[in-house]
Amino acid sequence: MALTPSDIQKQEFKTKFKGYDPEEVRSFLIYIAEQFEILQRERDRLEEENLKQRETIKDLMSREELLKKTIMSTQKWVDEYKEKTLKESELIIKEAELKAEEITKEAYNDVRKIQEEIGDLKRTQMETLSEITRLIEDLKRVKERIELEKEQDEKIRSILGE
Repeated sequence: MALTPSDIQKQEFKTKFKGYDPEEVRSFLIYIAEQFEILQRERDRLEEENLKQRETIKDLMSREELLKKTIMSTQKWVDEYKEKTLKESELIIKEAELKAEEITKEAYNDVRKIQEEIGDLKRTQMETLSEITRLIEDLKRVKERIELEKEQDEKIRSILGE
């Protein structure tokens, strides 16, 4: 059974011949009871403070655990996001390379077509120049014939006396 300050104050002792002074014993017991009560209150306060500290520690540990989980989750999300972003960027680069290759092929084909058209235009130009040259020669012959006929007409007129 636990001893209380009240137990100390109510404690009775038998008296014997030449024993201790009952008043002195009573005063000492009261003093001890008061000190015991102070110690009990201090113990109760410390136990309450200890309980609060344990609750605080438990709460902090719970928060720490939650924080660790949050950090792990965030790290996992960051890693997944990095991986996803890397894959997307690689896909974008591949698509850009394919598009660039397609544009280059189209440009090469366009250049080839333009070169063919230039060749066709040069041939057409040569043919046109040949045609014009033939036409000029034909016109020269026609002119020469006309001049020859004119000379003959003049000779005939001069012979006829006109």
